[in-house]
Order: sequence, then structure tokens, then C-alpha cells
Amino acid sequence: MIESQIKSYLAEKLPDGTRQSTNGTKREIILHLLGFNEDAWPTLEATGIRFGGITRERVRQIVQAAKPTKQSKETLSSLYKCLEILDERPLWPVSLFLNRLVHLDLASSETNIKSIINSLEFTRISDDFALYDTNFNVFTRNSYKVDESGFVTRNNIATKLNLILNKVKKLPNRVGISSSARWPQSIPEWEKLEPHEKVAIRENLLEDINVWSMENANEELLYLVEGADNILVNTTEKVFSVLNVVPLAQLAPSLQRALSARTIPRGQKYPATETIREYVQTSRMMVLDENENVEFIGNEVKLNDIEVDLVAFVEENPGSNYPSIRDHLMKKGYGKPHLDKAIFTSAFLFRDESKGRRNYTYSLPREIVNPLSSRDERKERYKKFRNRMNQLEGTDLDIPTETYRRREQGILRDWLFEGISMEKCAVCGREYSVKALVAAHKKKRSKCTPAEKRDPNIVMPVCVFGCDYLYEAQHIAVIDGQVARQKSVRTLSESEREFVDNIENNTIEQRWVRGSERYFEAHHQGI
Repeated sequence: MIESQIKSYLAEKLPDGTRQSTNGTKREIILHLLGFNEDAWPTLEATGIRFGGITRERVRQIVQAAKPTKQSKETLSSLYKCLEILDERPLWPVSLFLNRLVHLDLASSETNIKSIINSLEFTRISDDFALYDTNFNVFTRNSYKVDESGFVTRNNIATKLNLILNKVKKLPNRVGISSSARWPQSIPEWEKLEPHEKVAIRENLLEDINVWSMENANEELLYLVEGADNILVNTTEKVFSVLNVVPLAQLAPSLQRALSARTIPRGQKYPATETIREYVQTSRMMVLDENENVEFIGNEVKLNDIEVDLVAFVEENPGSNYPSIRDHLMKKGYGKPHLDKAIFTSAFLFRDESKGRRNYTYSLPREIVNPLSSRDERKERYKKFRNRMNQLEGTDLDIPTETYRRREQGILRDWLFEGISMEKCAVCGREYSVKALVAAHKKKRSKCTPAEKRDPNIVMPVCVFGCDYLYEAQHIAVIDGQVARQKSVRTLSESEREFVDNIENNTIEQRWVRGSERYFEAHHQGI
């Protein structure tokens, strides 16, 4: 064990004897400062206070004096073995590294990895390694938690990965949504990365709460950073600065049209309408009702002068054609390039193409301008729970994983069962006490993107009397809104097959079908 060898080294360096009490205290000071006690990352000052009120400078002197002048592979063999393990791969996830040390009896499952890094530095074996978060920023005393996800790696590797990750996250900004397929062409350093490093970059995007992402049929990762200066996000904000509610069927193609009217960055392409549709359906900034009307819950932005004039004219003259809009704006003093850009790249203008290209007309969808919440109490409730899930994601780094999952389940159960004692199972349709129902994920939680995890519609109530097991084990699926048996049913017992017979072809209530259609599709396909 590394800790035992550190203690043995200190006992030899600071032996008991005539100064037994003093040396014993010095050993305890060093072990504490290295992180082998309950404090994961103690300061010099706090350590001094803990051990009799000595100064931080005195603590530093004690540690410095105890450092070895030469390295002994025999005395510190466990640390040298640890160094060999670190060199096996460029990037070690903290949990995987700890498991490896435990397997080799070099540490316990309760060991603080920071104490191992400190010990390597204290013994002068290596000061090249540090702990980094999932964005490859070095952990600080204030940001580090013992159960935190992150990596152990060399400082130069983390610097390299941080630089590449920032480039990856900036790729979508000018096109709206980018793809992992673009990384080799757009980032020269990409092909030089080790496989583990590439996986770490991808997993960062999947786990970052500020990143919207989805995998397409080709296993490409499509993504954008919602908090960044992104053209699709900015265009969406402009739409909802004008309109309260927009039908998805109009919003997605209008956003795509607005992007496509812009000059495309070299070597890139704008997202297809279907991809934008998927983004709108699962974005943390938007809410859909069962009629696929979209309401925005993000930040709105101010329109510029020409956009204000454009909206005012079209609002007063719905169904206007391009020449009439152009002439009006030119009278306002705007030049043709300026007004063309405003007309053709404004997603809040909905273009009617039914009469052919030369007869396009532009208007605002006035018939749905009232907020969803004023028409349906359920939409307001959905927004409240979506915000609760967003806020929980925001505290993800501050609470242990088990506690986080418990809070998440609490919110999702409130979403399904708040204020009621009985509810129907979404699969079999029988009514049960809510204690006999679980908040079952339509799509496996482990496969959900952060945006999908935040959607309250990701869950449905399923009873524990057979339906939960059958759905979780993928013996049944939901296809076209009905319960369907899977081939694996053949492996079940006779009584289990009879149970499936009784629920097969049950129609799922509309309220449990809400949300992205990909949820049930992913479960059915085993994704």
C-alpha cells in the first residue's frame, strides 16, 4: 500500500527516540498535508492550526526537510509501480485509476487520489501529474471533490486536450450544429490523439450540461454549446423576441432557411431541418406541447433597428411579398444588402412558398401568439419541472452521484405523481397505488443525452408487477404508440408469456407518449 510505504519512509526519516513526540507530530503533519486524513486538500494554514497553532511557514519547513534527497525504489516501490501504471496510458479517468490501484493492493477504495499525486511530488519521484476536471482544467482546492469525475494525466497532455476541446466546442458556433465527423478535417491535432483521448473529448460533450447533443444513425455526434455565441441559438432567441409560441412545423424549417441564407463557412454545412427539429424538441431552452407548439424558456434578445422596422411592417401587412418589404425598408434608409440580409436570414418571418418562387409571401404567425401557459395549465407545470431538472443539473458537480440520482428521481416522481395517490401503469393500463409504480425511463438513462435527462417527458409510470421488468429487459417495446412483444419473449416462462399476451397491443395514453419520438425508438432498437 502506498500509504503504508509513506508512513514507513517517514518513520525512518523522522524516527522515534529522544525527540519521539516532536517527530511523531511532524509525521502526522506531513501525512495530513499529503491528504491521507479526512481533509482531501488541506492548506498549510489549516494544517498549522490543527497541529498546535504553528505557522504555515513552519509547516512548509517541516515538509521540505522531510523530502528525500535521493530516491529509493525499494523503500518507495509502490509509488514507482504507481508511476508505471500512469505511464500505461496518456489519460486515466480517476475512478478507473483508483480501481487499478486497488486491484494491485496499492490503495483502498477510500483512498483520495490527490494524496497519491501529492506523494509522487513529495518524494521527488514525479511532479508531472495532476488532477483535471472533464474540461481538462486543473482542479483547485475549491473545485476538487474526492468523488469527483475527472482525470489523472500529465500536465502537458491536459493542456493539449483542453486546447482541442475548446476548438471542438467552437466548431458549431458559425453553423449552428456541428458533427464529430468534422473533427479530423477541422482540427489538425485530432488525428494525433490517442483513442482514449478521443473518447474523453466525446464523453465530455455527452456529459456537459451546457451542450446539446445527439447521435445519428452513422454514430456521428451532433452537438452545439447552448451557452455560447452560436448562430442557431442566437437566431432562435430572435424568433422568440418577436413571438411567444411557434409551431414546430414552422419553426424548424424557418430556422434552417435563415441559416442557409447566410454564407456557409468553408468546408462546413448547415444542419438539416430534421436535425434542427430534434434540437428544438430536446433543447433545455424550449418546451413543446402535445400539438408540437414551441415555447421558449431561455433568454430573449433585443432586435436591431432594421429587424424592428421589418416586424412592424409585416405585422401591419401580413402576406407581403419581397418587393413591398424591400421598398418600405429602402424608404427607411436601409441599403439593399442590409435589408436583404434582414429579410432572408430572419427566422421570425415565415415564408409561404405555395405559389411558387416568384410569389413568396412573408408573415408572422399571429394565430398562435398567446403563451401556452395561458391556455393549458399542464404546459406551465411542465415548464416548472423542466426548470427544476435544469437547476439540478447545475448542481451536478456539488453533490455525490448517489445523492444526485436520488434527487433526480424525486423530481421525476413528483412530475408523475405529485398530489395523487393512485395512477395507471402506462403499459398495462391497470390502476395502482403510486407506491407500486416506478418512474421508468422510456430510453435507457445511461444512453440519454444531458438534454434528454432534463426532459420530464423522458419517464412514464410503470408498475412493479411485471411491466417494469419486461420493459427494462426489453422483452416488450412501444412501437407506434402500442405495446409490442420482442423476440426475446420466447425465452420467458409460460406464465411470463401469458402476461405479455395480455398487454400486447395495449395503446399507450397520449400523455405518456409526449416528448421526442426517439425515446421509444431508441429503447426498441436497443440504443
